[in-house]
Amino acid sequence: MVMRRIKLTVVAIMLLLSIALVSGQTLDKRAILCGDLGEADCQILLQNDAVMDGVNAFAFDASMTLDIEAPEEDAMSLALDASGAMSFLQESMDAILAMEDSLMHTAGQAMSKDVIAILDALITGMTAEVNAVIQIISQDGTEDMSLNLLINDGIVMLNAAAVAEATGESMGGMEWLGVDATGLFSLLAADSGMESGMTSDMDMTEASDMPMAQAVTRLADSEVNGVPVAVFEIEQNMDQFVGLLDTGATAPIADSPSTMNATVTQYIGLADHYTRRVEMNMTGVDEALMVSVDMSMNVDFGDFNQTVSVEIPEDAFVFPLEFLMQMGE
Repeated sequence: MVMRRIKLTVVAIMLLLSIALVSGQTLDKRAILCGDLGEADCQILLQNDAVMDGVNAFAFDASMTLDIEAPEEDAMSLALDASGAMSFLQESMDAILAMEDSLMHTAGQAMSKDVIAILDALITGMTAEVNAVIQIISQDGTEDMSLNLLINDGIVMLNAAAVAEATGESMGGMEWLGVDATGLFSLLAADSGMESGMTSDMDMTEASDMPMAQAVTRLADSEVNGVPVAVFEIEQNMDQFVGLLDTGATAPIADSPSTMNATVTQYIGLADHYTRRVEMNMTGVDEALMVSVDMSMNVDFGDFNQTVSVEIPEDAFVFPLEFLMQMGE
């Protein structure tokens, strides 16, 4: 149950990021992005939304802390510092934006062949390099991990030391371990045992009709890495979103002894309207499970639409995706 609540927290974070950075096509953008803001401030957010739709590559620096207070065996703290760059084929990004409307109405339905093809193309067209340092503190002690991630042409690589740390298994002297994720969604769709993972449990038409319990405020202008920015703060009560996601709940979210609130601060370039920084703070409490979650994340963005080059090491050990799926059976 605790892990279920943590997963819902993560999904809620992603929903909030979607509101802050890339809004849905069928929803009222002005209402979602601007709230009660005046026209001039609203135009900054609308221009930012349009500009970020055209971003297919960026560099980033990120930090995150996550504290979970719970019965002793489930309590933990996590700290992460990461940096890197990633890019996507513009054709894939355009296709993702174009299919957002149809995805709004696919609750309980299997993904179409067109959607699966777009998602497969997104993976094969993605290039990324991410370096991260992670520390996890739990009742079992303190774990430190250095994670290096490489993605190119559908190949997803991790440094073997991180895999050994996570699994407790020796990597036999290997330095890099990865998987060829080409055709991932096609394989999942063809596997009858994976059907539930290829359907949408959340009807976004419900979300589009749901009152947006958020407040948008423009704060004083500032600078991010020397770039003048407009600063907007979004306060969001996430309980309604969690109610839509938590399809296994036996009682309406209004009757649940849980709360989840989040604040996003978005820094938008005054000259170019790129999102230069996003800061998130989220708190959640579930009284029944005696669990509270406190998460903070800061991400700086730059080098928009610049080429990202990644080379997969020649001595890397790459598993075929089918092999890994068979291991999980």
